[in-house]
Amino acid sequence: MAEGLNFQEIVTQAAEKKTQWIESKVCPKLLENYRILHSTVVNIINILTQKGLITPDPYKKEKKITSIEVPEDTDFTSGERSSVLGIRLSDYELTLDFICNYYKFSMQALSLSQIKVLVNFNNFLQWKNLSPNASQPSTRGLAEVIAAFRQNGEPISVKILNTGVSDATKMLSEINAMLKECSDLQRELYKLQVRKNILDNGVVSWSKIKSVTDAVQQVKKRFPIYMPKTFFYPELIEEIYKEDTSSESIQLQTVVLEKLKISEPTKEKKATPVNPAVYITDAVRLLPSLEPSLEMIISKLKDNSALLQNQQKTVLKKLMKALRKAFHLKDAQIEYNIPVFDAVTREQKNEKIIFNQFIADLTKTTNLYGAILNQESPVTQKIFAQKEADLCTFVSKQIADVQEYLVVIQGFDTFFKSALDKSNKTKVKGLSMEITSVKSTLAKINQRKVDYLAVIEEQSQLKKLGIKHE
Repeated sequence: MAEGLNFQEIVTQAAEKKTQWIESKVCPKLLENYRILHSTVVNIINILTQKGLITPDPYKKEKKITSIEVPEDTDFTSGERSSVLGIRLSDYELTLDFICNYYKFSMQALSLSQIKVLVNFNNFLQWKNLSPNASQPSTRGLAEVIAAFRQNGEPISVKILNTGVSDATKMLSEINAMLKECSDLQRELYKLQVRKNILDNGVVSWSKIKSVTDAVQQVKKRFPIYMPKTFFYPELIEEIYKEDTSSESIQLQTVVLEKLKISEPTKEKKATPVNPAVYITDAVRLLPSLEPSLEMIISKLKDNSALLQNQQKTVLKKLMKALRKAFHLKDAQIEYNIPVFDAVTREQKNEKIIFNQFIADLTKTTNLYGAILNQESPVTQKIFAQKEADLCTFVSKQIADVQEYLVVIQGFDTFFKSALDKSNKTKVKGLSMEITSVKSTLAKINQRKVDYLAVIEEQSQLKKLGIKHE
């Protein structure tokens, strides 16, 4: 242990560092893995549905997922297999969609109870042990369906399905490992709170306690007073007592510090997937991630424009506005001459932008991304009905459009900060945070597109060389 620091102080410092690491590294990776898992599951369901091995849930459109729940996993007969699996896989996929688009991955959200919910959901299907002899009915039924497909399906479809099962296995293994890291940290944070709120205050003194059982009972008595609305975990109280008083306390404390160590995983080279569609569909599914930042940008731009318009009001302008309102006429177009960066000449120039039209165009694009969240919407179905190459073109256009929007948005950010007078400058709403968020999401979307094109190019080269792509 560090000189001059006791065990509790060392754990506190290590827990703070581990929390920052999990928030910045692990939580984004968790979301990314769940999104890949979701895309993979959608592909597997589509393959099995097209071959008539499972029956689509007729009530899927009516179901609204608002929390993470494990699908039913009771026994069913072989005659019920197709319809029952169809419903359960649909519920599984809808929950994954909810996790990817609505769940907030953070240490605050990932409480011990919530981690348990996620782990139970992850274990609903044992992708690693798909076997007709599996103990879980849904896993067993899915294994039987996949086995039947492997016997009668086309080789390329079988390869795609096998890759999907392999990807699902890998994603869940990584997800559960990351959730274990979060759980270990939450347990130590919980123990630190008990030490601080109950032990450090002298509410309970280990010197007066002779057994583990007595330690748990004494802490439990004081728990509702000193840690209200907090779930009581007796096993964690036992750990605290043993770490502080047992003959093995040094070894137990060492184990705690080992759990709190930050270990960056070594990056493995990505294996080229057989099905490049996973990458491009995932790129499309990332588009809704742009919606919250774009909506905030629209709101802030409107507020900043209103400030400037109010500042520039004259008697004539007020009269014209009153007349338009009286005769139910549309508001006059607002034009701003803003600085924009020309990517070709690498120089800044002024450009006249019709504000109303720009906001309308940006709103339309934002609404499109919001619509993609709903898998059953006509917009989403139309997008995903396209061929892979057309999907890639669609993604490329969205990236280019948003990049063009960003150039103008950055121009407006600069413009409003300089155009407003001193009395209004403090009221200007900056856009830096939202611009950074949009750029970060765009980079992720573009990377998926690049991965897709790389796989397509590799397959093309193999074909030219007369090598069949497996």
